[in-house]
Amino acid sequence: MKLFRRGNKQRSAAQGFQLSTKPKPSTSFILEPILTPTVGIDGVDGTPEMAIAYLPQPTQLPDVDLPDLNDTTLTIPHTDYSFDIEPADETIEPDPWINTLPDNIPFDRYPEFDSGVFSVGSSGQVEIDFLFDGGGFQGELAMFSLADMEQFEPGSPEFIQEAARRALSDSKLGHVVISDATDAAWFSREFAWEGDFNTGEYQGTKYASMRPGDKIGFMLVPNGTVQSVLEHPNCAWENRPLFSMATANPNDAFQVGQIADVTGNGSIFAFEDLRMDGHSDRDYNDVVFHIQGATGEAVHLDDVIASDRDWRQTEIGQVLIDYPVAYVDEPSHQPLIGIIDTGFSYDNPDIDYSRIGLGHDWIDRDDNPLLQPGQGNEHGTQVLGIIGATQNNDVGIDGVNDQAPIWLGRATGSGQWANSLIEFVDAAKDSGQANAVVNLSLDLTQLNPDGSTTTRTELTLAERAALEYAQQNHVLVVVSAGNQGGEMSALGKASLEFDNVITVGAVNSELTSRADYSSYGSGLDILAPGGSAEAPVVSLHGHGTGTSFGTSIATAHVTGVASQIWVTNPDLSYQQVKEILKATATELGQSGWDTETGAGLLNAALAVQMAAVTTPFSRSIPPSIEIPDLKTPILGSSWADDSMTYLSTSSGQILRINSGSGTVESVYQGHAFTDIALSPSGLLYGSTFDRLFEIDPSTGQERLIGEFPSDLSINALTQILHLSQ
Repeated sequence: MKLFRRGNKQRSAAQGFQLSTKPKPSTSFILEPILTPTVGIDGVDGTPEMAIAYLPQPTQLPDVDLPDLNDTTLTIPHTDYSFDIEPADETIEPDPWINTLPDNIPFDRYPEFDSGVFSVGSSGQVEIDFLFDGGGFQGELAMFSLADMEQFEPGSPEFIQEAARRALSDSKLGHVVISDATDAAWFSREFAWEGDFNTGEYQGTKYASMRPGDKIGFMLVPNGTVQSVLEHPNCAWENRPLFSMATANPNDAFQVGQIADVTGNGSIFAFEDLRMDGHSDRDYNDVVFHIQGATGEAVHLDDVIASDRDWRQTEIGQVLIDYPVAYVDEPSHQPLIGIIDTGFSYDNPDIDYSRIGLGHDWIDRDDNPLLQPGQGNEHGTQVLGIIGATQNNDVGIDGVNDQAPIWLGRATGSGQWANSLIEFVDAAKDSGQANAVVNLSLDLTQLNPDGSTTTRTELTLAERAALEYAQQNHVLVVVSAGNQGGEMSALGKASLEFDNVITVGAVNSELTSRADYSSYGSGLDILAPGGSAEAPVVSLHGHGTGTSFGTSIATAHVTGVASQIWVTNPDLSYQQVKEILKATATELGQSGWDTETGAGLLNAALAVQMAAVTTPFSRSIPPSIEIPDLKTPILGSSWADDSMTYLSTSSGQILRINSGSGTVESVYQGHAFTDIALSPSGLLYGSTFDRLFEIDPSTGQERLIGEFPSDLSINALTQILHLSQ
């Protein structure tokens, strides 16, 4: 099983070293707003009266399912990132001469070549993925059958014309698989010796049907089209085609080393787009592609690449080399996935219930969260479908990970999601799985004394304890930002306090910015596709499928990708999984993190790729901390200058107090720090029981610096500063 179904779907683009501008669908996303338990705001000891003492005490409400944003009248084909490939403005009529090409050329007559020949596997299906475009030319790559080509003199116009005819036939005799002028490679990157030449849109894996057992070769037209070669087989210079096949005769255009095996495993090959006996720079990154369904032999890249241009030593080079590891190898070490939601269908045909474990139903107070038709809200079925619907069964949709064991708990709407989370953590500890991730596609609201309902900005002690219990047991918690389109609730902001929480918002339909309905703020980590009213997402509903949209769907997709990261590298910590998701995201809007888009748009493919090459760090060894130059802190507060003091409250507020005027303003809502201190650069530093954070007062953004040694006291920052003096 492959980690992702690729086909003609498109992968999302990543800035930096990354994919083209159009994202790839990998799974479907569905989202609905869901509200969770509402509670009052408790008073906090030690908080300045003017700051929060006069806030009214809201009435506690039960958890509420976020209002659905469904549009069941719309049906769209399932495309993971909700992308359709636009048809060309005009159609190209097939050449009747090409269509008359015989399909029964005998197998037993092949020209003699020393290398660069590929053998088609037993299925006859060949898959080509365009991985990297490092050439300034814009040409085409084609494959063609070598059967009966021995009747043509190698390198002659007749040979070239016949190869072009077969490639253009789009039959079992040949196909054009990459058109560089319009197709972008999956990854792109500048190197010291050249710029980034990648243009166009990534078109996904190309599937080509060839004859099982046939011998095939590849033809690269460096700066033109196969059609132009067919019409002008005597073309020269950059229009003259180059071939993968090699002979000992350099005069027939079949150059040893024109194509090279990047790893020696026969799966990734690199083409040079200038003849090897000409002015090639020998960097072997002009056209890099991955092939499945056919095996080939070519000179190893070690033997031909210029030593000063060996891109394999770069970060992107390692990603390319490990491509087959992430997408071909059988998965193992599946994590346990938990879903806490409103309820789940008991009999959807696209769910493999043999992989499902059942937790408690905190709404009906029984041990079965599966619902009969009409028994309750099945928002959980949509989330379950996105994460774990069975792939390749011609039923419903394809989930992100259809191999992982899944635990279901029904709690959203009961006010008991924290109890359900504790139950899942216990189940994860007992499961024997190395890792666990839980999906919370819910939001928090509160009922105010005037009867209005607003977003809840405080976690209860029970909720905070449940999240800390998950943190202590290395469980990653993926939460939705909410569908209110404004400030996130306390659950969305929990990522500021707990490093095992990742908060997910939804991107707009154009994948360019935050969706209007998606809440945002200083706790937002990442965006993922969640659909829209105009383009909802298909997922599972009841016994079949339906459409919906919202941050719930975006959250489900991130949960699924997080599980795939652990499949690829089960020794990663939850902190590393979270950081990989953020570090590989495609930046949207301003550079770097921001409150509107977080780290950017989820790049599922690149995240899994990076997981494969990331070295795990031991959970038992905290990262070292370099203490910045800080002014002496007062417990819970720090002087900024002669007239300004910063105060950290136990509710997680950072307040700025002007001692001259007596005015108080809230800087932001974040962690509840035991100590805070100000650096000469103007940045704040705050410590919790065991960790040190850097804070930008102008934005409220927090950055984890590291963990304290376990033998320090609760006032760790004060103690470290004392010890360092």
